[in-house]
Amino acid sequence: MPSCCLLAPGGPVGTYRPRASFRSPLWRLVSDHLDAFLGSYEERYEATHGRLGPQVESVLNQFLLCGDPNQGILLLRCEDCRTSLAVPFSCKTRLCPSCMSRRAEDLATALGDLLPRVRYRHVVVTFPIRMGIRHRIRENPALLRRLTRLAVGVLSRALQVQVRGHRRRRDELQKARPGFVVAWQTFGDSLNFHPHLHVLATDGVFLEDGQFYGYLDWDARELTARLRDSVLASFTRLGLLEEDTARTMLAWPVERSGFHVHVENAIPEEAREQLRTVVRYLTRAPVSLERLSYDEATGEVAYRTRKGADLRWPHAVDFLADLSQHIPPPRRQTVSYHGHFANALGRLEKRREPAPEEPASPERSRRTRWARLVLRTWRSDPELCPSCGKVMTRTRAIMERAELVRLLAHLRLGGHPPRPPPAPVPSTAPVTYGAVGRRGGAPRPPLVPAAPATPAPAEPEVEDSQVPPGWEDWDPA
Repeated sequence: MPSCCLLAPGGPVGTYRPRASFRSPLWRLVSDHLDAFLGSYEERYEATHGRLGPQVESVLNQFLLCGDPNQGILLLRCEDCRTSLAVPFSCKTRLCPSCMSRRAEDLATALGDLLPRVRYRHVVVTFPIRMGIRHRIRENPALLRRLTRLAVGVLSRALQVQVRGHRRRRDELQKARPGFVVAWQTFGDSLNFHPHLHVLATDGVFLEDGQFYGYLDWDARELTARLRDSVLASFTRLGLLEEDTARTMLAWPVERSGFHVHVENAIPEEAREQLRTVVRYLTRAPVSLERLSYDEATGEVAYRTRKGADLRWPHAVDFLADLSQHIPPPRRQTVSYHGHFANALGRLEKRREPAPEEPASPERSRRTRWARLVLRTWRSDPELCPSCGKVMTRTRAIMERAELVRLLAHLRLGGHPPRPPPAPVPSTAPVTYGAVGRRGGAPRPPLVPAAPATPAPAEPEVEDSQVPPGWEDWDPA
């Protein structure tokens, strides 16, 4: 449910309902310890987590403004009962779980309409921590683009060689291409630095005339071996690995090399909702608000993994050090399209044809309306009047400072929620889960199994879960 305040015909009355950001443990710990984290990062974490990204400070500060009415509001008005709603704006960062839920819903809605109705596979590609592979990716995030191209090339060649047909069509069959939607992620279940790729691949290839050639074989072990050979050869050419190191890794069994290509069961062509669930998983936030807790008195942060283990950071600055590794730079695309779905080919540029009951529009928007995203995410329509239930209309946005201050003062919404003094940063060595290579850092704390007999402290209800149904037992780490 979006944040809103109720305004009556005679003037502003009623109460204000804050966003999930203002009552979530993530907002509280960032608000309390952001300055201490930025001031202590170079001394406490640069040796184990690498240099702090230049975008981290601005993204965290922008996250604190999510749903803040002091930054502006949008007025919705019901013409029948004269009721109005004032809705603050979102931060739209790729850290905020609330905004990422709508971003994921937008992508799932769009691709659910645009992708051809064929069978798909969800493929997860992981890379080893041995020999400093992940450490090199941490120091140079641009390597994820190269790894994406290598993985797409391996999968494409494995599918293309299976196409069979008449010898007179050999040239045509050699140009067959599968379609890929690739999303790269850097976080594991415990917020450790775990770069991996989520690939939504067609279970077959498209010919040049648009025909689909499907039901091909997926040999995960063979794909893993080819991926290992391709990545090691590329890193050797770039000077990131010594030839002796590459030969040593090639001598290891495929199952113990650290490379892995995991192929899920096929998604039937008629299972569009299952397809949308996988797409939502591609762009989920690093943390889930409903599994995060924060003790304001001591600064301790606890997080429950999908498998039920409890992770504990002695202080919130240690948690922010792990979280900061997974904030992508601005304008860096984390989702890309390849093969038959490549942007250069324009395969996905056109929206689906409107349904018979929908009016045909020559200029259909490529983005889903904000109200529809909120309805899909929180199962609540923000444009329905809370009094009479009819659709409200947007009147205007209030951004001018004097008018905004006057309205918020009348609603008693000015300022920010009061916060207690933050717990001081401990002088002991940091305890984190996200150090790359554990270079000089404190030993990794053990995972503590969750104790079901002791009830967890009550957290505010948050409706934007980041875990889709059916994925509780699957862990990319």
